[in-house]
Amino acid sequence: MGAPVPSADHAVQGCLAALAIQAKVAALDAKRHQPGKPHLRVKCGLQTGKLFVGELRPQIYTSLG
Repeated sequence: MGAPVPSADHAVQGCLAALAIQAKVAALDAKRHQPGKPHLRVKCGLQTGKLFVGELRPQIYTSLG
């Protein structure tokens, strides 16, 4: 959020995206979980400081921070 196009509310967008991911994973787990098998879990981390964003090579876009 906020890269490559700056966004004033990038922190809010990031939080909403993380919550949406967690909700989708929980729904998928509820649908596909089988007794005796591990649950599907995801953790999301948010970075609000400075970071490097760009193409490392064609078709590979990443961020480091």
